Amino acid sequence: MSEPVRSVLIVGGGSAGWITAAYLARMLRRQRVEITLVESPDIGTIGVGEATIPSMVRFIRALGLDEGEFMRRVAGSYKLAIRFTDWIEPGHTWWHPFGPVGQRVAGNDLFHYWFNRREAGADEARYGDHSLQQHLAQANKGPRPLNQTSPIIESGAYAYHLDAGALAQYLKEIATGDGVKHEVDTLVFATGFRITDAPMAARVRGADGRTLAEAWGDTGPRAYLGTTVPGFPNLFLLSGPNTGIGHTSLVYMIESQLPYVLGAVRHLEATGAAAVDLRPEIADRWDDELQAKLAPSVWNSGGCSSWYLHENGRNPTLWPDFTFRFRRLTRRFDAEHYRTLPFPAPPPAVAAPALGTTSAGAPA
Repeated sequence: MSEPVRSVLIVGGGSAGWITAAYLARMLRRQRVEITLVESPDIGTIGVGEATIPSMVRFIRALGLDEGEFMRRVAGSYKLAIRFTDWIEPGHTWWHPFGPVGQRVAGNDLFHYWFNRREAGADEARYGDHSLQQHLAQANKGPRPLNQTSPIIESGAYAYHLDAGALAQYLKEIATGDGVKHEVDTLVFATGFRITDAPMAARVRGADGRTLAEAWGDTGPRAYLGTTVPGFPNLFLLSGPNTGIGHTSLVYMIESQLPYVLGAVRHLEATGAAAVDLRPEIADRWDDELQAKLAPSVWNSGGCSSWYLHENGRNPTLWPDFTFRFRRLTRRFDAEHYRTLPFPAPPPAVAAPALGTTSAGAPA
């Protein structure tokens, strides 16, 4: 049996470091685990406005903090939904409300009924139009009356806008009060953050011997449905190019890819083939369509140089549409877009030399 954990070292402060330290100090206090956080005094804290999601509410409650005191210390305000302006095209607005939308019907989420009616042309409303949180956000209202509670507050289906620097300082006080050691020294932590030039691409080689990095060249990562690349038979990428999202869980995207990959495996089993290889024209058409959708989005046209973009300005990271459409595209393996490759024929058999002769046919 392995020894229990007795000490934890957290490298780096800021909001992420102190969130970790405060949480572990509260959750592990009965185990008497020693927690130390190391950060550099030479790197200043950047106090920026931070938009959170409902998991921050669960975090505050797990620590047993008073929400009123928390919001005063971090200059917080309530957040009920996310509004994406010019999301698909200029003038298009899309809301992502927090919490359940509408009531459950016969034990099922409202989404299933809304989607069926919308597909049948019987419901022109957007899904979020059935959300209480969205209506409150559009009206610039909070989730509760002053000094009172509400079903939204009780469910925790909301979040905060806050000052990240103030959050780090507040949690630092809580964590050190709970016994976290704060070691301060000069620190160099150069892990880097490389999303548009995945290091593994230099180690994976295709059918012609080229690496993924060489195949992608100066354009950056590309993959059909974020999953397959021409010239790399039977290579399936999970959370590959253009599957990143800014509005829901990446787990949903990965779970959507799995039936597609399993469909490819079943296709190989059914045909007795050795491999499938994506047709290059399919990859090119797919990427052209993706980049056309991304071009007017805020990620590409927002006027900033972000880590979402390749150095050439192309966006190889984000999915530019609704996630349910990605799931719809990946629910079936489309074998017609691939070359199905057979196993190579075995080499011809070489007859054994006759008894009493050499391999050249001369008498032994």
